[in-house]
Amino acid sequence: MIEFNKQEDIISYFSEKTKDENKFQVHSIYISDCIFQFELDLNLLLSSLLYEWPNARYIGFANAAYMKKVELMTHNKDEIEILLDFSNSHFLEEVNIQGYTFKRDVNFIKCVFEKKTIFQENTFKQYFRLFGSSFNTDVIFAYSELNNIVLFSNDKDIVQFRGNVNFWGAKFKISKFWDFVFEKDVYFNNVIFDGPIFFNRTVFQGKVEFGSVETIGKTEFKENVYFNQAIINEISFTNILFDVYVSFNEAKIKKIKVDNVVFNKAALSLSGTIIDNVADEQSARLLKYEAIRASNQYMALELKAKELRLLNKHLPLSLKNIKEKIVLTSNYLSNDYGQDWIRGIIFTIASWIIFFSLFIIIRDGWGNTFIWSESYYLKEAANYFWILNGMEGFGNKTNWIEFIIFFLGKIFIGYGIYQTISAFRKYGR
Repeated sequence: MIEFNKQEDIISYFSEKTKDENKFQVHSIYISDCIFQFELDLNLLLSSLLYEWPNARYIGFANAAYMKKVELMTHNKDEIEILLDFSNSHFLEEVNIQGYTFKRDVNFIKCVFEKKTIFQENTFKQYFRLFGSSFNTDVIFAYSELNNIVLFSNDKDIVQFRGNVNFWGAKFKISKFWDFVFEKDVYFNNVIFDGPIFFNRTVFQGKVEFGSVETIGKTEFKENVYFNQAIINEISFTNILFDVYVSFNEAKIKKIKVDNVVFNKAALSLSGTIIDNVADEQSARLLKYEAIRASNQYMALELKAKELRLLNKHLPLSLKNIKEKIVLTSNYLSNDYGQDWIRGIIFTIASWIIFFSLFIIIRDGWGNTFIWSESYYLKEAANYFWILNGMEGFGNKTNWIEFIIFFLGKIFIGYGIYQTISAFRKYGR
């Protein structure tokens, strides 16, 4: 491979290759199979190349290794009217391409980016091809207009994102991310999606954010959004109005947060969705409402349980809240807010054993015999378990403590039976 140690070497190299040609008839510039050993200022290089060969419409730097930083920057939104091709290249240091309007295609096909990569504040009027490439650290597409970004052509050349990915303020015409694996965090804040969005079967191993920061812009969805069969570690939606259909059918979500979000056109679709954790009570309540709107009663009941768990967890223990805490805690202990019938059975049996034992100890005092091993007491315990029985257990000298313990036990046993039946009935409601 040819090594270039400074920009002048590149000009000399191509001048030698085209010395027998009229420079005005050169339409393609090929500088491939080479190693760039210096920091490459593409702005300066492109200017020099186009000055020497003004009719060039294609410049290719394919099959190259870039040992130092690569930079192409402007603050004036300058236009580039040539096709740039960096396919099959290896970038060992930072790449910073920022501020340009590309009127023709830009290709980074099957490239490897080892360090931070910045494609910020650019407008890609035609195709921006990245398929088969690997970003081994962070990549930034912030405030870029991506009209025809090509992230894959088949399931074997999907872009690999191994660092954080930032799409802050970007604008997408077409958004196809199905079967992608994002190994770290992804940010879609203040993003405008002009077309449908596909995250089907996408794996988010880190956190993915969709949100609006109203002081500098907002996230807009102009067509439907699909997360079907996606696997999501953590996802959040903040300050968004959905006037489109949103689907998470058969997705698996470890944690979700929904804050100040309205699903205006149709109910959020959660058919077959598994949600392990909800970030807060408000998120659970909103998702529960969407499940009810979609007639997804099973999901609505699960989300109601998550809402009540969070409410109980964060409700301060005080005299003012004592009644609510008792009700919420009792619901949790007796059937986990309608989700666990086994807990209902355990709660009922535990209430029976505890209150009957207390009743007998108060009535008969401490003895030398274990209550639950004596046939006499076992028969009396069986009568006590049945809510309407057991009155014969009162002695001639019944006191108020016996009376209170006796009827408290009946109340808790009855409550446990009711909660067990309620948990069974969740599938039939």
